[in-house]
Amino acid sequence: MIFKDRCALESVALVQRQNLILTQALIFLQVLIDSISF
Repeated sequence: MIFKDRCALESVALVQRQNLILTQALIFLQVLIDSISF
């Protein structure tokens, strides 16, 4: 049971990290597009 919960927590942490990377990539793209526009 404890092992199962730990696996769930680790997978949640992994998803959150991936979401953070994705968000940073989107922000970077937005900045890039804005700088190209000017």
